Formats: sequence, C-alpha cells, structure tokens
Amino acid sequence: MAIDAKIFQDQFEVFKERVLRKSKVPFTSFREGFASAWEGYKLPLRKRALERLGASSWPQGSIGNGQILKKLISAIEIAEEGGAASNNLVRWPNEYGHRNRSHFALLDALDDQTACRRIEQWAFDFFRGEPDYGDAFEELRALVGSRYDLLAYLFFLREPERFMPIGSQTFDRAFGTLEIGVRTAWRCSWENYADYTGALQEIRAALTEIAGLSDVRLVDAHSFCWLLVRPELERPDVLLVNSAKGKASNATIYGGEDIAIRNMIDSIANTVKHANGQKVEVTKKLKELGLSRDELAAHLRELMNLQQGKCALTGITIDLRKEGFDRALRASPDRKNSDGHYELGNIQIVCAFVNGWKGAMPDEEFRRLLELVRRPSDAN
Repeated sequence: MAIDAKIFQDQFEVFKERVLRKSKVPFTSFREGFASAWEGYKLPLRKRALERLGASSWPQGSIGNGQILKKLISAIEIAEEGGAASNNLVRWPNEYGHRNRSHFALLDALDDQTACRRIEQWAFDFFRGEPDYGDAFEELRALVGSRYDLLAYLFFLREPERFMPIGSQTFDRAFGTLEIGVRTAWRCSWENYADYTGALQEIRAALTEIAGLSDVRLVDAHSFCWLLVRPELERPDVLLVNSAKGKASNATIYGGEDIAIRNMIDSIANTVKHANGQKVEVTKKLKELGLSRDELAAHLRELMNLQQGKCALTGITIDLRKEGFDRALRASPDRKNSDGHYELGNIQIVCAFVNGWKGAMPDEEFRRLLELVRRPSDAN
C-alpha cells in the first residue's frame, strides 16, 4: 500500500494543530511533550506485563496445571498503580458482563482442564519458542475467539517492533482519514492483522520521510493514528455531552444519530449492569453485552443505515432530532430473542413505544400481532 504524500502531509499538519490546541505547546517528538504524556505509557506497560508473565521461568512440565494461565491473566489484568497506567489495550475489566471481557475464555479455562492445557501449550510455544506467527494467531483465535484486542496485545508483548495493539474503530477512522484502504472492524484474522501492521509500518516510514521526524518507532506510528482522530482532541466548539448526567465530558457528539446511538449504548449497558443473573423473587435473565462500546456503536450505526432510519418492526421513521423530539419515536435497542444477549444478529432498532409494547414477547409473535392490526377489520 502506498501513502499519498500530500494527504499525509496535510493530516500531519492537522495532527500538530490538534496537539498544539490541546497542550498549548508545539509538537516536536513522540518521546516528549504532550504526545509522550498521552501515549508514552505503552512500552512501560509492556514491561510490567512481561514481568508478570515471567515466561523465561516457565518449566515445560507445568503445562496444564494452571500456573501459566494465571500468569497470562495477570499480564492482562493490570490496574493503575503508583502512577503507572492501567492496561487499556485489552477490555478486561468486568464492567458490562463476563462475556464482554476479551479474555473471558482464559478465565473460563481455569475451571476446564482441557482448555487450560491447550492455552498453556500455546502460550509456552509462543513466548518460549520460535512460532510461525500466522499459525499462532489463528490457533489462538480458535482457542479464545475473535477477540482482536486480546490477540493483538499478546503479539505486542512478543515483538513490539513488529506488532501493535489494536482498537478497530479508532484505527479504521485514522486509516480512512489517511485514505489507506485497510479496515479491521469485524475482520479479525491473521491476514487482516498483517494488513493492519503493514499500514502502521507505512505510516512509520511516512513520519520519517514526509514529516521529517527522526528515530521513529512503530509505537510512534500507532500513537500518531490514535491522536489524529481521538474525539478528546476535537475543536472545543463541538457539543460535548455525558448522556447520563448532562455534563461536559470527552464524548464528542455531532448530530441526532450520534446522540441516539450514545443513548442506546447507555441503555444496553445499564440493562446488562442490572441483569446479571442475581436472584430476587425470580431469577432475572442474563443479558450480557457481547460487544465493546466502540463495536456496539459501529454496529448500531450500521443498523440505522440498513433500516434507513426506520423502526425495524413498524417501519415508522425514528425521530433523530436533537431538540423538540417525540420521545415515543426515539431510537430504542431491542433484542430479537429476549432470552439472548446483546450481540451481533440479535439487535434491532425500534421506536421506544414499540419496545415498551413488545416487552419480552417473542419477535415472531409480536410481528404476527402487528400484521393483524394492519389488516382491515373482518367485521361488517
């Protein structure tokens, strides 16, 4: 892939303007100033993770007893401590349900001897041997699922001059801005990851050859992309809203659809948080969020486009106005199968009043009743 020099130079100027506006200090290097303060945590975080991993001391005879697996989990679950940053490169905190934790398969394997042995064998071969990276990527994906952030993080721990962490939505946005034809969202595979890291290598070269920077690392190209498109660095005149409290925050919202998507994400997150299987008079349904917030936002936006802004059940146009809207016609996330999770294939967007009417009724039954309402009356 080739980066257009004019486009890159223009976007590098945008990048410098964003940094200057945020920090009041001109950008000079990724190793100092604002860029270092915001993005310089990644390599120290990697060092902490490797210390916890301690792969050089793993005895091969321990494979299958859970000790390697526990160290692997510890190298992921790194909380903020003593001023050192927490691990935000993997979705590991248990905020929106167990299945939304990218490493949930590792946690489950602690109670599954067969899965434990397979994962520990993979980890031993990957960190202690000379793996074929393509085979290792696909083998791990088969073991833990297509958890792109988790896979990319472990590869970053193995070889940071070749591999980088990934946040699909952010990097897709950055690549789009730079007119690089690589997309990663919903495309977790070795081939796609190789394209992603290849694009970062091209950006690394452009930072040297076009922007004129010296001693540029792959992690600097990663930081450049991140800072280029993050909403926290947008112009101060955009609308900043925390939909839960109505206070200013780092969430940048540009229009009614963005607000609707943000509100739907908050609604889903709140449902997941308060329906975690605890027992009251009856056992509540488990409604775990199977997607990250960025993935969910992208999926909801895709659904809005596919549905052409209309309610999936009634065809009524959803009200996306920012002011003076009809609350009954606001966008509302609905699970087609009420016993299922909020995950791909089980979410549709409907009008708020329709969601209230439907409740926990099966989708097919509700559609049948709606069809009866639409038919002319059989009465004379």
